[in-house]
Amino acid sequence: MGLPRNSLSLLFVSLFSVTIFGGGSFTFFTIAADDNNLVFKGCANQKFQDPSGVYLQNLKNLMSTLVSQSSQKTFSTTSSGEDPYAIMGLYQCRGDLTPSQCYTCVSKIPEMSDKLCGSAVAARVQLSGCYLRYEVVGFKQVPGTEFLYKVCGSSRARGTEFESSRDAAFNMAENGVKSGGGGGGGGSSLFYTGNYQSVYVLGQCEGDLAASDCGDCVKSAFETAKDDCGDSVSGQVYLHKCYISYSYYSNGVPTISSPSGTGAGTGTGTRQHAQRTVAIAVGGVAALGFIIGLGTVGFLVLLSQRATTNFTDHSTLSPTPSASGSKLFCPTSGLINAVKFNKISNANLKSRENHIHKSALGPDLSNSPLTRISMMKFVE
Repeated sequence: MGLPRNSLSLLFVSLFSVTIFGGGSFTFFTIAADDNNLVFKGCANQKFQDPSGVYLQNLKNLMSTLVSQSSQKTFSTTSSGEDPYAIMGLYQCRGDLTPSQCYTCVSKIPEMSDKLCGSAVAARVQLSGCYLRYEVVGFKQVPGTEFLYKVCGSSRARGTEFESSRDAAFNMAENGVKSGGGGGGGGSSLFYTGNYQSVYVLGQCEGDLAASDCGDCVKSAFETAKDDCGDSVSGQVYLHKCYISYSYYSNGVPTISSPSGTGAGTGTGTRQHAQRTVAIAVGGVAALGFIIGLGTVGFLVLLSQRATTNFTDHSTLSPTPSASGSKLFCPTSGLINAVKFNKISNANLKSRENHIHKSALGPDLSNSPLTRISMMKFVE
């Protein structure tokens, strides 16, 4: 059965077109493992043509309704306004969040969306624990299995044991989301967490998918993880209507609290495992700002809201926070804020990378796979 192409299928994010900002400069971003931290955002380049303010008022009403509903259930969809000014939207919280946690997560998004996307006619803001998306009626539709974003851990596992355990865990999750294995009400029956041997896995679909379509979507995400992440010990894949994450623990999946090996856990243990999966997956990954083409509509995908420092060949780094309070690395949360490099020469690229690790992270952290900063160079 094909995935439905309903009017809420708003964002097609395919990483195929890269635009360099600021005359050859580029920016790296990573995130911390927290339910309310930004993972990525997609904003339509088209803006509301709204001299009377009707669209923006409808959007404000839509956001208010969705935030209010998030205190009661983990998934909801609604619309605001009348044609031709109608706007449709939804939110989805991770299935292991309580209503209170879901509300806290979703309530962060309206202000973030306004700052990140402004008056875009369609947008998606993805946090670690929830996402919200909206679109004007008539916006271009995409399949539920459309690829949005992925992150693969920098550490590698060796041998067939990892592959066999990973594949078995993926199969468990695929079957689990179809059988409604996990979570509370409001759509979280399409949520599964569990582990097989040394692999912890999580899968979730948007709450309006049929169970069989959810299984197909999650299967597609797992195939992407296998193809693109290979032997990475952790990864996350976001498709339009579902997402998955996994983590491999060489010494066995640790027991944080009540396990959810059957997919039924919704307590603190499941949530902490999910956050840990995010932390491991993000470790060592530096993402660029992308301009994504979709016919005449594009999306700007960024993983952080601000740059910490601008660097050139003559810049020096300090392991201490700057006067503005920004940090390159926070050991307590694992947060590496954005670092922007302007016109840094190829000759200095590798030494600059090593300098960042040693100066900003310290000798004990600079070689850790969880704090690795990957470097790339664009030539102006």
